[in-house]
Formats: sequence, structure tokens, C-alpha cells
Amino acid sequence: MRVTNSMMTATVKRNLFRQAEQLAKKQETMASGKRINRPSDDPLGYGKVLDYRKTLTQLGQYDRNIQNAKNRTEFIETTLEGVEELMVDAKNWAVNQFASESMDREAAITSVQNIREQMLQMSNSKMGNVYVFAGFQTLTPPFASDGTYNGDNGYYSVMTADNMEMQLEADGSRIFQGAEDVFDALDQLIVGLQTDDVALIHDQIGRFEQAQDQVQMVRAESGARYQQLQLVEQQTAKLKLTFEEMMDSTEKANIEETVIDFNNQELAYELALNAAAKIIQPTLMDFLR
Repeated sequence: MRVTNSMMTATVKRNLFRQAEQLAKKQETMASGKRINRPSDDPLGYGKVLDYRKTLTQLGQYDRNIQNAKNRTEFIETTLEGVEELMVDAKNWAVNQFASESMDREAAITSVQNIREQMLQMSNSKMGNVYVFAGFQTLTPPFASDGTYNGDNGYYSVMTADNMEMQLEADGSRIFQGAEDVFDALDQLIVGLQTDDVALIHDQIGRFEQAQDQVQMVRAESGARYQQLQLVEQQTAKLKLTFEEMMDSTEKANIEETVIDFNNQELAYELALNAAAKIIQPTLMDFLR
């Protein structure tokens, strides 16, 4: 079989193209720092990388969910701390006014009315655009001005891990109208002060103490959930680090080896060019260059 110039040229071109392609891959590896940039680089490894990325995306979403839940818990804790302080203030007014003269009632009436107004505002607290104490009815103010609850017994749900759901308190009736209705207690105290009914004033002292207990119970539960959120957050961070390391070990290139491979490939390409220059006419090589 006679080897023609065109056959020789085609062979040289294919060899040069293969060498240039290998050199380009080494350059890409150096630029990206990754040995796997497309499925053809390592089909099995690329599949693993996709699985790792999917897992890391899920863990990132869980981490955001946990942070949102922590923010909500902190917001509720701050709010309920203020609610409890108002209850203590109302109880103190009832204690003081139980043995006070009627001439002192006006200041007490004004103060307790202010406490009730603040209590109503806190019971209708919003975080962003949602009411936190309305159950599932997050776009509806949970408490009317007369103390009627317009929410439901729903809860705030958050996924913190695969098949792990955490429920946070959102039922305002349990907080403000559980064993004791704090709005009714405030209303009765105001009536007692206005009518100088000492017995009615005295009756509200125990009611405020009971209402304070129910708020403290919710705060304790929220504190326990917050600690649980912190633990899950730490576990999620460890899992993220583990999968990131696994992905890096699969996907990333060894820079030192890559530089050596690149230099060797560059040398091989230059040798191929020199060899081709001796085989093919210089004019043709000038065109190929």
C-alpha cells in the first residue's frame, strides 16, 4: 500500500489534534482546580459529585430552616418576656390596690388600661408579614380588641433534617387564654378598680399568677426546642463538612501532579510539532501552525 502525502498529513494532524486536546484538558484542570469538569472526565466520579451536590443542597436548605426557626424562637422568647413583665406589673397593681384607698384608683385604672393595650399589641405580634400567635391563620390578627381569639391551634412546622420535623408554638390561645384568660383578668381588674370592688381586685391576683405560670411553661418549652435546634444545627454543620470533603477528594485535582502533567504534556506537544515539521513540507506546517 502506497503512503501518500495526504495520508501522512492526515495522520500528523490527528496526532497533533490529540496532543493539543490533552494539553487543553490539563490547562482546564489547572484553571478550575478540578480533575472532573464534565461527565466524560470520570463518569463514575461525576455521578458521585452530583450526589454530593444534591446532599449539600438539602443540608443547606435544612440549615436555613433551622436558622429561621431559631430567629422565630428568639423573637417569641423576647415577646413572651415582655408579656410576663406586663403580667407581673398587673399583679402588683392588684396587690397594691387591694389595700388602697379609692382616691388612688384613677392612676391605677390608667396604668392597667395601658397594660391591657400593650398586652393586646404583643399578642398580635408580627414577624415579617405573619402573625406569630395565630396558629395557621398567619395573615389574620389573632386577637380582637375585646380579647376574642381569631386564630386556631395550629403550629409552626420546620424540616430540620430528613424525616425530622420540629413544631414550634404558634397557638396564642394557649399562651393568653389557657388555664387563665389574661385579657379577662385585666378587664375584671379594671372593673374592680372603677367600682372600688376590693374583693374583685383581690380575685385577679391569683389569676395573674396562673397566667404567668402558663407563659413560663411555654417559654420553657421554647427554650428546650431552641437547644434542640442548636444541636441539629451543629450536626448539620458536621455533615456539610463531611460531604464537602468527600466531594473535594473526588472532584478536586492534585495541583502539584497537575502542573507536572501539564509540563510533560506541553513537552510532548512541542516534540510532536517538531517531528511533524520534519515530515511534512514546511509550507504546510506553517499553515497548520
